[in-house]
Parts: sequence; C-alpha cells; structure tokens
Amino acid sequence: MGIGLFEWRTGKLTRIPNPPRGQLYQPSFSSDGKRLVVAHGVFDGLFPKSLDILDIATLELSEIAPVDVDPKLYPVFQPGSENVLYVQYNRYLVHQLSLLNLVTHSETTVLDQRHGFITGIERPSFIGPDNIVFQGTGPVNQEQRQATLEFVSDYVSRVSYRLTVGDAQAGFLFPEIQKPHKRRLDQGIASLSANSDGSIIAFAAQPFDTPTNERGEYNYEIFKVENGEVRQLTHLRSYVAYPRISSDGSIVAFGSDPKRVRDGTGLDLFVLDMRTNGITATGLRDRLAGNPEFALH
Repeated sequence: MGIGLFEWRTGKLTRIPNPPRGQLYQPSFSSDGKRLVVAHGVFDGLFPKSLDILDIATLELSEIAPVDVDPKLYPVFQPGSENVLYVQYNRYLVHQLSLLNLVTHSETTVLDQRHGFITGIERPSFIGPDNIVFQGTGPVNQEQRQATLEFVSDYVSRVSYRLTVGDAQAGFLFPEIQKPHKRRLDQGIASLSANSDGSIIAFAAQPFDTPTNERGEYNYEIFKVENGEVRQLTHLRSYVAYPRISSDGSIVAFGSDPKRVRDGTGLDLFVLDMRTNGITATGLRDRLAGNPEFALH
C-alpha cells in the first residue's frame, strides 16, 4: 500500500516512500499543485490517525495534525487558502467535518452531530472556495428524513449534501437533478469532482440508456453538471469510477474496468479531454506492474 505520482503525458512514475511507521492514504493536491495533503495510517495501519503535508519537489513529509486515538480521513485543501478540510471519527463513531489552518494551527468544526449528521460523513470536496459537498447517511431530524426520501429509497442510504463554510446548515446537492433520476442516483452523487471555481462538476453514475450489459452487470458513465444541466460525457458501456476534473475544467481523469476483471487490480486510468471528448488510455496498471518500486508494495 502507499501512493505515487504519475505524469500521464510523459508516463513518468514516482514512488513516494511510506514513513517508517504506517502508510500514506487519500492524497489530495493543493491549488498550486506543489503539495499533497495525505492521511497517515499509524499504529495498526488500519485507520489513518494523523495528517501530513508532502512537498512534491522534495518528497519531504511534515505532520500537520498529530497522532491521537481518533481517525482522520479524506483530507482536502480548501481552494485559495491554507486550510485543510477532513473527516474525524471519535471513539463512538460520531463523524465531524473539521477545517485546519496550516499557518495558525487553529481548527474550526464545520459540521458535527449538533447538525444532525451522527455517522456516515465521507469523501468531502470543495466546489468553489467556500462550498463543500459530501456523502452522508440520512439526517436524524424526522422532517429532513422525509425530505430525503424524495431522492433515495431509504433514508439510511448515502445522500449527497452541500454546505457553505461558516453556515453549518447542510442542504441537498442538486435536488433538481436527483429527483427525476432517483433510481439511477439512489446512493447520491458520489465521488464528484469540480474545477477550481465550481462551475463544472464531473461525476460517475448509471447511464440514461443501457444501465446493464448483456450479462446483467451495471454500466457506469461520466457525467458533467454545468449551468444546472446534466450531460453524459462517455458512452463506454463499462464500469467507471472516481472521476477527477482538472482545475481549469479541461480534462477528467477516471478509473475504468473495461474487461470487468473485478479482482482488485481491474481499474485502469483514462483521461477524457472535455474539449474534444477524446479519451486517452494511460496504461497505468501495466506500468505499475512493470515498475519494481511499485511491484514490491
């Protein structure tokens, strides 16, 4: 386990060594592309317990959130700032969103159990400088639970939410999109990614047509939301996941499993040019398998 850097246009691979204790997880780039914020799994290695910053030029790590008993997951930089957003669990499995300032080392609780989200906060990301989106279980408040059923079949399903930093009142993400497509988006809009100003958002979901192939396996495609409208970008009739859009909104990188290997190594990396709709297969999986630095881990 661990992380690495891949320059898809040149094919250059760089292995990032794990620290002496633990492993690195869930890297996320800073706005200028010079740093990564990473979760650092220590002690048992099962749950990241601290957060680190990696300088990409030097590959040096510096700890920003010290080790304690509570896992820290899904760290992301807030665009245009020195803040890092992350999910923290406590010993009672209560989740909260926290914002850590790298200059002052001060922390702000963005969302916690007081706002009705006791468990299931995961994969937060920013759509623009101050707007956060995340996946979560249905809220505790009974009135909100009933409203949730407009988007999903069961309120304990994952639901997609949005909130503004400093507001702490989470609302539903894209209700105008999720209501008419309730069946396809029953687990919310997951693993979405936005460009730097949040004007273009990419996500993976079942397609409008041919949701399954001839063997009954579900297909997924890449979609984008722009100016409140949804458009399907790919027609691969395969399995795709984890889209990540560039800061300028010109390309989307995503994982795909065209051969349906499903053995833990099936996803390969593809790049979609948003201007031409051309798709480039990077062959990253084979490159990793043929690189001794990665093959040993």
